[in-house]
Amino acid sequence: MNQENNILDNVLPSFTFSKKEYLQIFNINSLLTLNNFINTTSKISPTTIYRIFIYGMYEYQKNIINSPEITINIISKVVEYSNLKNKSAKEKIDMIYKMILSAKDLDDFKKIESIIEK
Repeated sequence: MNQENNILDNVLPSFTFSKKEYLQIFNINSLLTLNNFINTTSKISPTTIYRIFIYGMYEYQKNIINSPEITINIISKVVEYSNLKNKSAKEKIDMIYKMILSAKDLDDFKKIESIIEK
């Protein structure tokens, strides 16, 4: 059993994916397919939803300017997964949308994730 655990410890950390590869695993190759995925997914962990959202917004950020309706819908669905304690849903969605438009790197998107989870 101990030998089996050692093998798992050595193999599992090697499964790391780029943002693009991670999205391809879920068959997400555009802002529209991200929207469809978020709309049709009901039984998936919030952590996975957040990761897909963050990676998708990062990958397709240039398309967000041309597709505000789709982006707002995606943000709305993701916000539904979180607890809305301090801000109304509309305020939170607008704030996240503006943050996405001004984000420069993945760290900015991680800040967005922390806002969603508050």
